[in-house]
Amino acid sequence: MGYQPDMLSAVFKMVASLASALALLFLIFYIVRKLSAGKTALGNEKLITILESRYLGVKKTISLVEVAGSIMVLGIAGDRISLLDKIDPDQIKNRDLFSDKTEEKRGFKEQLKSITKNIKPKN
Repeated sequence: MGYQPDMLSAVFKMVASLASALALLFLIFYIVRKLSAGKTALGNEKLITILESRYLGVKKTISLVEVAGSIMVLGIAGDRISLLDKIDPDQIKNRDLFSDKTEEKRGFKEQLKSITKNIKPKN
């Protein structure tokens, strides 16, 4: 009589082989991603940084992006990206363009008074 292989052991060997091959592929993929993450032509320096984004509406955003030292204001709508303005990086260092923190801390009444203090009533 000939040898009859056990079906359960054959299935187990097949699944174990497949699992080890997939694990090896995922390990190689993970290592390659880790080694190449963040590297550019200039080394480990990242060339693109999103400084801030503001949501305006459905699929409409304004983003402040730094690309290789240049700061750009981008309008993003649906599948289009438009350059709205370029900002000199020295301007940002000299004054805060992002937000006025003192205005946010004051209430509506104080802000209204500061806006209307130079308005003279008509006689």
